[in-house]
Amino acid sequence: MVVTGHYVDSNWNLQKRTLNFCDIPPPHTGVVISDVLQRCFREWGIEEKVWTITVDNASNNDVAVRILKENLLFRHTLPLGGQIFHVRCCAHILNLLVKDGLSSIQDVISKVRESVKYVAASEARVIMFGEIAKQLELSSKKLVLDCVTRWNATYFMLSCALEFKAVFPRYQQRDPSYTTLPSDEEWEKVRIVCSFLEDFHEITELISGSEYPTANLFLVKLVHIKSLLTYESLDKDSGTTATFMEKMLEKMKLKFDKYWGSCNLLISIAAVLDPRNKMKYIEWCADNCYSGVEGIELKVTVFETLRNLYAEYVEAYRVSTSTTNIVRNASDAQTGSSSNVSGVSSVKSSTSRSQSKYESFRKTVTSVDQMKSDFDLYFEEAVEEWNEPTQFDAIGWWKMHRMKYKILSKMACDVLSIPITTVASESALLISIFHASKESTEYIHSNIVKLQIFYHLGMAWDLRWGSSSGNFDSSSDKVKLLPEPKVPFITQLQGLHKNWKCVLKQTDLHMNLLEPFIAFRTVLLRVLNSMDSIVHHLRESAAILRKGSRISQAAAALHEFMCLCSGMGEEYSNLYWLGRLEEAKLLRAQGKHELAINLADYISQNHQLNEEAADVFRLVGKWLAETRSSNSRTVLEKYLKHAVNLAEDYESADKLSIEKRNQMHFHLAHYADALFRSHEERLGSNEWQVALRLRKHKKKELEALIKRFRSAAKGDKTDYTLKIQELQKQLAMDREEEVKLQEDRDNFLSTALEGYKRCLIIGEKYDVRVVFRLVSLWFSLSNRQIVVDSMLSTIKEVQSYKFVLLVYQIASRIGGTKDSPGPTSFQFALLSLVKKISIDHPYHTIFQLLALANGDRIKDKQRSRNSFVVDVDKKIAAEDLLKELSSYHGATIIQMKQMVEIYIKLAEMETKREDANKRVPLPRELRSVRELVRVPVVTSNIPVDRTCQYPEGFFPHFRGLMDSVTVMNGINAPKRVECLGSDGNRYRQLAKSGNDDLRQDAVMEQFFGLVNTFLQNNRDTWRRRLRIRTYKVVPFTPSAGVLEWVDGTFPLGDYLVGSSRNGGAHGCYGAGDWTFMECRQRMTTETNKRKAFQEVCNNFRPVMHYFFLERFSHPADWFEKRLAYTRSVAASSMVGYIVGLGDRHSSNILIDQATAEVVHIDLGVAFEQGLMLKTPERVPFRLTRDIIDGMGVTGVEGVFRRCCEETLSVMRTNKEALLTIIEVFIHDPLYKWALSPLKAMQRQKDIDDNLDDSLEDSEEDAYEGNKDAARALLRVKQKLDGYEDGEMRSVHGQVQQLVQDAIDPDRLCHMFPGWAAWL
Repeated sequence: MVVTGHYVDSNWNLQKRTLNFCDIPPPHTGVVISDVLQRCFREWGIEEKVWTITVDNASNNDVAVRILKENLLFRHTLPLGGQIFHVRCCAHILNLLVKDGLSSIQDVISKVRESVKYVAASEARVIMFGEIAKQLELSSKKLVLDCVTRWNATYFMLSCALEFKAVFPRYQQRDPSYTTLPSDEEWEKVRIVCSFLEDFHEITELISGSEYPTANLFLVKLVHIKSLLTYESLDKDSGTTATFMEKMLEKMKLKFDKYWGSCNLLISIAAVLDPRNKMKYIEWCADNCYSGVEGIELKVTVFETLRNLYAEYVEAYRVSTSTTNIVRNASDAQTGSSSNVSGVSSVKSSTSRSQSKYESFRKTVTSVDQMKSDFDLYFEEAVEEWNEPTQFDAIGWWKMHRMKYKILSKMACDVLSIPITTVASESALLISIFHASKESTEYIHSNIVKLQIFYHLGMAWDLRWGSSSGNFDSSSDKVKLLPEPKVPFITQLQGLHKNWKCVLKQTDLHMNLLEPFIAFRTVLLRVLNSMDSIVHHLRESAAILRKGSRISQAAAALHEFMCLCSGMGEEYSNLYWLGRLEEAKLLRAQGKHELAINLADYISQNHQLNEEAADVFRLVGKWLAETRSSNSRTVLEKYLKHAVNLAEDYESADKLSIEKRNQMHFHLAHYADALFRSHEERLGSNEWQVALRLRKHKKKELEALIKRFRSAAKGDKTDYTLKIQELQKQLAMDREEEVKLQEDRDNFLSTALEGYKRCLIIGEKYDVRVVFRLVSLWFSLSNRQIVVDSMLSTIKEVQSYKFVLLVYQIASRIGGTKDSPGPTSFQFALLSLVKKISIDHPYHTIFQLLALANGDRIKDKQRSRNSFVVDVDKKIAAEDLLKELSSYHGATIIQMKQMVEIYIKLAEMETKREDANKRVPLPRELRSVRELVRVPVVTSNIPVDRTCQYPEGFFPHFRGLMDSVTVMNGINAPKRVECLGSDGNRYRQLAKSGNDDLRQDAVMEQFFGLVNTFLQNNRDTWRRRLRIRTYKVVPFTPSAGVLEWVDGTFPLGDYLVGSSRNGGAHGCYGAGDWTFMECRQRMTTETNKRKAFQEVCNNFRPVMHYFFLERFSHPADWFEKRLAYTRSVAASSMVGYIVGLGDRHSSNILIDQATAEVVHIDLGVAFEQGLMLKTPERVPFRLTRDIIDGMGVTGVEGVFRRCCEETLSVMRTNKEALLTIIEVFIHDPLYKWALSPLKAMQRQKDIDDNLDDSLEDSEEDAYEGNKDAARALLRVKQKLDGYEDGEMRSVHGQVQQLVQDAIDPDRLCHMFPGWAAWL
């Protein structure tokens, strides 16, 4: 039974709250129900505040209410001596009333129901029925099957079937098996009944809506029902149907008179307290609906009852008042409860002798000894006129007039808030979901959780009482007792537990949704009497609540768990100590680190936990390492390595065991790696270098002393001997320290390499972090044999698909000449890895090798400027490797070379200036290319096949190019082409050749993709859908390649000012503003940049918000797209800032016309290279006025700032992994980390294309382009640490600083004019 409380809060708002889920053991007698309710009242402390209880007409509920009434009257006085304590649910009574009436035509209803069932039984019948309806041009509605216990569902079924009356006989002609066709006379009965029940349906909608209506609305409806049940309401022309309607009315009237025939006192009082009625409506009812004597009795009874109730309120106030100024006591606000099981419904609060409810009204009352009471004043004044179309709020009216009617308003508030129905809580759930939309989704998730709770209740009912549950006939008040309850077996509970796991996954630790479900499940398992499940659930709940930062609730669940375990015998001892381990985790979550470590250590040393023992040692080691409260050797040997050994001892093939072992190896390797880096940093630190120089000086000093010792006199040799021995001792200690450090460093490195390898072999959880770190160690320590040996072992034992992610960086390292040849060299290991990946995954690797083999394919003009890195050794190594691979994938390599040649020729195809933005035909040699069945569409998404099979149809293959291409704007005239795939799709691509190295774009897109992985793995950023839009970049030569065309986008600048910079949105909406070119001219020519920028801003208003108004006319779409735009700008701004992405002018930012997300293109200026431009870029990202204007009235506050903080927080949390990723990029010799002076000037187009050789980079400088990589990495690390202007900032402070810098006019005014800082 669900007990719900109803009350009016201090702001005069009607409230209802679930108080408890009560378990009622069978048989459900009135005594049992009353005992459960009274226990609930005691727990909530509302025994003296109960005023009314609403139930249906079941006899058990009548008994329960009578017992409750007697008990409450024995303890304190109920209002009016309990005369209005028992309230019957109007919705249930109305349901019984109409169901009795419908029994008169039960045979007709059965025919209609069977007809609907028959049609709905198969999809073919539904289709045939729908086709007939279309031919007759009838409604597009569908037939609805009713719920036999709900009359309104039957009404829906009948009214819907009536619309298809003409379809059923035509359907029978097509389907002779259909035999339950109603006759014309029966359809006429259905029509009359539906017409008659329409008013009842409207009344049901009112009292069964999603909200509890106030009690003043019911009397009008009851009077209307009474009038409908008279014979005068019948249509006298209905002929033969009049007889069945008379029988129907007779049955309904008998039921009506049983419950509502005499005056319903509470409903009448509530109607009088409606200021639109007062006593006028009672008087009208008495004269028109009752006989003379009954009418007079009705008026007298209602008025006298109302006066007596008011007198009790006045008396209660007098008793509780000792002074004239009394402070309102919020705790005495009316409280109640509602229970929706077996017909029991609602409980309302009341006054008591000892503590009056009017203490909450003390401030507004000064004296009750008035010349004329507010009761008399209320009835003397005229009724309230209300002609507004909105619904009248009776409680709101009394709130407005509470100063005038000081006591009566309080009484009216109590009476009006009594729930007359319990059905609202049942229908509110489905109605709220039905009305959910994009504009209003606040409650949909909580309602879905409630539906899942109902589903679990159904499952539990079947487990506890079996599927043959009892039922009761409300009309006859006969109850069929339930069978004896059963205690389900553990195996029977598997379905319930499995569904609970699904709920956990779906809610994703959203505690506002999960917390009530946890409480419900605890009660449910108690009802099922499954102690084993209860114990496990409590431990699991404690862990979930801890992870959701519900510390106090987690502690309560854990305490209950410990109490149960301590009294359940030896078999639960292991579970008890697992609970103690959870206690240690809880202590750590509370910040009590030392207590947590001591408790976990005590558990690890004194209790055997079998499979969980490894986890205990891992936790202790991890916590000790994080707090640095023990030496590293102890942490490594005693805890982490021991945890790994224990995990390997309990090796199992199940998923959980594999994840545990993977976790043990990762934490061991990670800690050993941290120690290695610490030792490496120490051995390379300035202090160590000073110590080495000092040691060298001491060696020279020792050599000098020895030389002097040999030539010294015999008497002086003693002094020399002492000094020599002292120096030798110091040097020996120094050597011992150095050797120990180097040995420890090598041991830690070996442990880390082995642990990372085991991680990759065992599981997949840490693959991204481990692969990047492992490759970084290989590249940075390639001259150490221990690393090469580990590399060879890893290549042999680890599946190759795990390295596909970094195939570009791995392949770019081949061809080094510094390594010694042989099977133990780094180059041999590297080539072995690339070969293995190429054999297993050719479609992810061979394109990279072809690009390396084409490393010298550079136009003469570009070669003369030395714009690209050319490495002959890499070219030769790639060509040799491709020859070796020909024995494995010869046909594939040949076809790939053909396709690469096609794209290179297309990218380098000469065009005329006037061809810009026009379609031009492809040359014959490109149009005539045949289908390449072994080559995938290069810009399609090719998943990695872990089985290395790549069967036919695994990816769309290349079928050719369209006959023409579109020449795009730009110096290099890139061509947009459509590639035909075998899947029937056309893939738009951009073939590009020029001065920009597409390999840099490919690396940046790769980085963005990895950042997206971290954003997806974080709950807050995943919920906000924060991500960076990426696209595929495939370089084929240093100067040519193909890019994925981002469909449905256009440059931001094209929307704002048009492609010709003289129109766009500013031209359309900026009437009277300066043109873009006028603004640029002013910024170019003026010397006072700050003043000129302010003038430009004053005469060039932002218009970006019109983008959303133009394209998304529906409010929900407008809001959703603006939100997506703001989030996209926030995420790309933070990620772009971290990697130092520059050159963000409006043509390098695209906007998606469908989603409004931004897409960044042309990523060649990164890692602070923007500072090397002729006009340095001093802003962290583009956040100009138009960008902000698209975010709405809140601008950079609200959504934008919050999303920036969430994105930056994720990146700072994953700092180590991101730095590892960038370290791998550092070792990419093809990536140029510094911008040459020539390219810096070309970026801002301030020089002629034909510069003389004095500006060229030397070949040596070009090859040594990575010399600035360490500086770039250091700056990224500083950003991830939160350093701005030399000071460490919090996430909030760092975002605040960045936003201020991005919108700072003093910075924006000095940007390059082509960047358009005013746009």
